[in-house]
This record gives sequence, C-alpha cells and structure tokens, in this order.
Amino acid sequence: MPRVELTGGFYEDSALQFSAQTCVNMYPEITSVNEGKGNVKLKNIPGLAFTDARLLTVDEIIAVELYSVTGGIYSGLQEDLYSLYVLRNDIGGGNSDYYLSVGKLPPYLSGLFGLRDEEVIYSGPLLSNVKILITDNGSVLNVIVTSDELSLGYFVAITGQVLPVIQEITDPDYPADVIACAYKDSYFIWATRTTNRFYVSDNFATDPANCVNALDFGVAESNPDNIVGLETLGNELVVFGQRTIEFYYNSGNVDFPFERNSGATQNIGTNASGSISKLDNKLIFIGSDIAGVNLVYVLDGYIPRRVSTHAIENVINKSVTDNVENLISLTSYSHQNSGHFFYSFNIVDIEKTFCYDMSTNLWHTRQFDDLGVTSRYPVESTAYAYGKINTVSRDFRDSQDILLYNFLDNEKYSNSLHRGDLNISDFPMKRARTLAHLTVENKNIQYNSFEMDIQKGVGNVDDPDPEITLSISRDGGMTYGNPRALKMGASGAYKGRVKASMLGMARDAVFKIESSAPVQQEWFTAYVDYEVESE
Repeated sequence: MPRVELTGGFYEDSALQFSAQTCVNMYPEITSVNEGKGNVKLKNIPGLAFTDARLLTVDEIIAVELYSVTGGIYSGLQEDLYSLYVLRNDIGGGNSDYYLSVGKLPPYLSGLFGLRDEEVIYSGPLLSNVKILITDNGSVLNVIVTSDELSLGYFVAITGQVLPVIQEITDPDYPADVIACAYKDSYFIWATRTTNRFYVSDNFATDPANCVNALDFGVAESNPDNIVGLETLGNELVVFGQRTIEFYYNSGNVDFPFERNSGATQNIGTNASGSISKLDNKLIFIGSDIAGVNLVYVLDGYIPRRVSTHAIENVINKSVTDNVENLISLTSYSHQNSGHFFYSFNIVDIEKTFCYDMSTNLWHTRQFDDLGVTSRYPVESTAYAYGKINTVSRDFRDSQDILLYNFLDNEKYSNSLHRGDLNISDFPMKRARTLAHLTVENKNIQYNSFEMDIQKGVGNVDDPDPEITLSISRDGGMTYGNPRALKMGASGAYKGRVKASMLGMARDAVFKIESSAPVQQEWFTAYVDYEVESE
C-alpha cells in the first residue's frame, strides 16, 4: 500500500487545483529515528493553560505587551515580569482618556495587574495604530507609546520598587515623535518618525528630566530612507530603514559612540516594524526591496535569507494591496517550545495566525474554532519568566475584549484555551492536514482504502472515545464531501486501526484529515490503496 507523507507543503497555493495542502494547529517534528514510520511526524501545537483567576474586562484595551527583566528579586528566579497596557475610557464629545498601566507580576499573585501604577497619558480625539515599545537598562523601563498622531516617552522605575513608578520623559532635548527604541552598551537609543536620525541617551540614563543631549544623534545615510525600527543583535545595533538595514558598533568615540559597519549594509528594508522579532539569536521580519514585494526574511549574520513561501507571500502582498494599513498594523511574536523556535504574525483582516518553525524551516497556521467560527490564535504578546512562556491572550468572541493571562502548556491543555474553573467553555482547536493531490496522469483512480498511523489509545476523561475525520475532494481541493468518522482508540486500545474503505473514484482526489478531540494528537504517516483505471 503506497505511503503518503503527512508533511510537505504547508499553505494553499493560489490555485488550489495545483496544491491545496494545509497544516492547521499541527507542526512537523523531525527525528533521527526511522523504524518504518519515516523520520517526520506531526504534533499538536501547545494550548494555553489558564493560571489563577487573572481576568480583566474593560471597554477598550488598545495595546498590550508583556516584558521580562533579567535579574528578578524573587528567590531562585531569574526574571521579573511586567504587563503594560494602554486603556481607553470614552469621556464624550468624540474624546477619550488614554491610560498607561504598568503592572508587576510576581509568580502566583492573583489579579491580572498585580502591583501596578497607572496614569492618564492623553485626553483628546481617538488615536489610531497605538503600540507599546519597551526596553530597559536594568534600573528603569523605557516605555514608548506611539500612534499615528503622537508619541509619548516614559521611564518606569523598577529597581528597589515594590510598585512600578511611571514618569514621563520631560528632558527638553528628548527627541519628538519617537517610533522605535533599543538599548545597547548602557545607552537608550531612539529613532524618530519620517527621519533617518537615531538619538543616543546619556550613559545609564534614569532621570526623565535629564537623560539626553539633542546633539547626540547618528544618521542612517547609506540610502535616503526613513528609519522604522531598531534592534540589537550580538555586539551591534541593527537599524531598519524602509529600504535598507544598517549595522552599528560601539567604537568608544567620546563624541558619538556608534559607528556604521559600512561593509554590512543590506539593500532590503521593511515597512512592517511590528514584524521585527528576535528568535534563536537571529532577527526575523517582513521586508521588501526597492521593488516593494514583501517577503519574510531571517537575518543570518548580516545576510537576509528568505524563508517565506510563494503562498505566504501571496497572502501578505494581497492583504497589503487591499489595504496598506494591514502592513503597518501587522503584529508578531516569537517563542520557544520543546526545542522548536516559532515566529508568528497576524494580519488584522485575516482570521488565522501564520507560524514559521525555524527548527524545520516549515510553515503552518494556527487558529481557534468556536461553533464553526474561526479566529486567529489569540496571543497578543509573549515573555519568558518563572520558567515558562507567559502570554497575554485576547478573547476575540467577546465585545468586551476579555484578556487572559496564560502559560503555554503542551501537555495538560494541549487542545484548547483552558479557562480553569470559571465555568466558561473552552476554545476548541481543530487540527487539520490537507494532503497533496493523489492523481496519476489525470486517469480515473479507484481509491480502495485509506489508513493512518497515529498515536492510538489516547482516549481520556474529556473524550473517552475520540475520533478523527476523513473528507475527500474529488474536484482537486475545491469542495469536499461529508466527513467520515474514524476511531482513534479509547484509553489503552493501542491495536486499533484508523482506516476507511470503499472511497470511490476520482481523477484528482485530495484527502483532508481533521480532529477536534481534546486528546494527545501525533500523526505519523498515511497509506492509500488505489487502482489506476486504463482511461
């Protein structure tokens, strides 16, 4: 019986009848062991396990970020964790009050904010594209709240503070309209909107009234483009322009410490500053060259290496063509799980999250499903602290924007966003894999049987007799027939076979496997027995 690999292409081609392959809420894991089952299996993505009663309901949460600071004060732990929010309260007449809230999150503390400081930062007409940018020097957080209309800078004292203390930066030399920040070699670094300048703070700046000299700025001038993002990588400051990437090192110059590594400049830039993320000591981002086509790149040393597929690029560029704001408002985050390094990005108008696994160089999509209505994987921000990947997650079904504070958990809650004992139903996560076309020279094929090799006997208390379904498209992936339920095996039933027979005839069949069962999901390979007709 011919074997059909479960791994392969991981997003639909623009022509489904050429390739309809998808992989939803599962990712491939490559092993060195081959015992007749191949070297690759599919595993379910981690679910989100609710921790304590940390639930916040407000009318408007405009932006949210988590941030961890190395060197936490808690015994045996290495990080302090902070939650940062921009909240909005309508005050009538088309105006609103905007609040910045900074909360310290000790482990096991009830209450989403924990110990927090909060203050009104703006009152006036509604703001658009509000983002929170954060960096630190070990003593203070430098928090930038940006929008299309304004940019506000703050120092948040954290050393020796039980309660974070928010102070607006009032130094008259502080640059106006900051849209990016970083920290390198005892300096805060700020880039300003629609310019190619970046400013450097005083050494170990902590005083919001006296932290910068207006003449301490550098100019990214290899190409006349504006700076849109700042990051650090190794010993260098990475300056992202709209058309270029420049690298700067600390030369020790007393007049201005950073000098450009002129031999490393790249003629690829980005207009999606929200896509820039650090992962496995590399930078990953959605960038473009002078032609303006958006691709996903990994900055490998100084060289941008394309990692997106044509299918992923088609989605990004079509979204940008439909609405250029989709590129500006795009968000991303990264995390490590079980030795895999995942980079995920969200486009506002698309109800799924696109995820790249740097460990295998393969893509999959993540989404939740509730009564047939799908939404993207509801993670807003991630930060490592207390030995776990911490997330803030948004309930996309609720008009009140309920936010949840969760830990990623790949074991107990591997199939849902689990909300503990709050008596609110879980988000189910449907696993799905659409296989490659099964066709032979466009001849009629009789499909006798389909069989899957998976982890069997996985029934549990939540689902004692779990099922997986098989659907078949006979028109090249355009439409699918009614699904057929196949048993995965009750607890301890390891000898059963996941098999379907008498599957009919087609010239171009596409098989789709799905399961929403809240059990361990590991899929190894598939087998299809078929006979090719003469005509």
